[in-house]
Amino acid sequence: MNNKSNILFLLFFPLIMNSVDAQPLNKKEVLSRQDSLRGSITPERAWWNVTRYNIYVQPDYDSKTIKGWNEIIFEPVSFGKNKIMQIDLQEPMLIDSIHFGQNKIIKNFKRDGNIYLINFGDYKFVDNTNRPDQKSYSLLIFF
Repeated sequence: MNNKSNILFLLFFPLIMNSVDAQPLNKKEVLSRQDSLRGSITPERAWWNVTRYNIYVQPDYDSKTIKGWNEIIFEPVSFGKNKIMQIDLQEPMLIDSIHFGQNKIIKNFKRDGNIYLINFGDYKFVDNTNRPDQKSYSLLIFF
């Protein structure tokens, strides 16, 4: 009986696996702009690397809402001014405010579907590779 089970398994396994479709969206013919933004390394993602996340979430069960913050510690891999950072944040979540470094509040951010674009404006990111204690930056996003 054991050999018969193995043979049946080997015969039917390819048929079963051929019909299984774990990603229902993988048959999508045309990718949307949002698909491209979330699935690509855009210029707004390419200039920085995350080194650590800290997240705090406080649920309000009565109103079925959440609030909290996400701290992103990152290191730039390209430097200069006029940097824009892409952060993915699923709708209907909203960013309340963004704090950068010790005392800067970023007011220039906008939503584009399920992403936010955070504009650092004239802040100049510098290469601190030789100063390990100063090569990371902190972004605190409140939602």
